[in-house]
Amino acid sequence: MKFLLSRRELFAVLAGAGLSASIPVRIRAASSDASGRVVTIRNSDRGEHGHALLGGMLDTSITALTGADTPAEAWTNLFSPEDHVAIKVNCLGGPNLSTGHKLVHAVVQRLRNCGVKPRRIIVWDRMSRELKEAGFTLSKGGDNVQCYGTDEVGYAPTLYEHGSVASLFSRIVTERCNKIINMPILKDHGICGMTFAMKNHFGAIHNPNKFHLNRCDPYIAELNAMSLIRKREVLIIGDLTRIQAEGGPSYKKHWAVAYAGVLMGTDPVAVDAVALGILEEARKSLGREDLRAKGLYPDYIATAHRMGVGDMETREHIALTS
Repeated sequence: MKFLLSRRELFAVLAGAGLSASIPVRIRAASSDASGRVVTIRNSDRGEHGHALLGGMLDTSITALTGADTPAEAWTNLFSPEDHVAIKVNCLGGPNLSTGHKLVHAVVQRLRNCGVKPRRIIVWDRMSRELKEAGFTLSKGGDNVQCYGTDEVGYAPTLYEHGSVASLFSRIVTERCNKIINMPILKDHGICGMTFAMKNHFGAIHNPNKFHLNRCDPYIAELNAMSLIRKREVLIIGDLTRIQAEGGPSYKKHWAVAYAGVLMGTDPVAVDAVALGILEEARKSLGREDLRAKGLYPDYIATAHRMGVGDMETREHIALTS
C-alpha cells in the first residue's frame, strides 16, 4: 500500500500542523500476513448479538486476519498503551442503521486489554446528537472513554488537498489520535452505489457535499489517498449485522437484510471490494437489479486501486461462521 503525500500536506507537516507533540504519529508497518486479506464472520444462529458473542467474533477474525497465534497477540501487535485511538463510526442512518454500540463496546474492551487508557479512546462521528440517537453514551473530558462528535471540537484550519479534493479535517483526526479504527456499516447508496469503509471518511471532512458528482468518483479515492488517513487507519471493522441492500443510505426496513456478520481488514480497497460482493448478493436476495445495471456501480473502488490506496485484485477473502 502506498502513502501519497500531497504538496499541501507536506507543507502542513513542515509547518507543524496535525497532531500535537504529545500524540506522535507512529507509522505502522503493515503485516504481510494481513495485507490484502479480508475476513468475514457470520453468526450461524442469526440471534441477538451480545457483547460476548461479538467479542468472540472479533477475536476469531483478527486472529485469522493477522495469522497470530492468539487473539491477545493479534490485538497487541496493532495497539499499545501509548496509542490514542479514534474509532470512526457511522450514525447517519439513525438507531436502526448505525454502527452497533455493542460491537464498538467489544472493540473498546480489547483496546483496554492492550493497555490503552480509556481517556485515550474516542468514539466519534460528525455530530454528538447522531451518536446519542444511535445509542452511544456521550462523554467528553475526564478519564472515561470519550464519545462525541466533530461538532464539539470543530475542524482544524489546515486545508488538505489531493487531486480534486480540498477539505478541512476534524480535529479528532488531526490532533487527538495517532491511530484510527474505521467502523462503517454496509449500505446501498442512492448517489454512489455503496457506502462502506472508504466513504466513511466523508464524515471526517467539512465539505463532503462537494464530492458526490459522478458517483463520488474520483473523490472518495482521492480522499483516502491522503496520508493523513492512510498513516492513521490501522484497522477496519465493518458492522454487517444488518445491511441496507436498497434505498440507502437512510434506513428502509423492507430493504434491510439481517446478515449477522462482521468484516475485518486493513486494506480499504480490498475491504470495499469484498463488501461490494456481499451487498450485491443481498440485493439479489431481495430481487433487486445489480448496481451496474442500475447505473450506480461504485467505480471509485477501482480508482482507489489505481491510485495505490489498496489492492482489489490480490485480495484474499476468508469467510468464517461462529
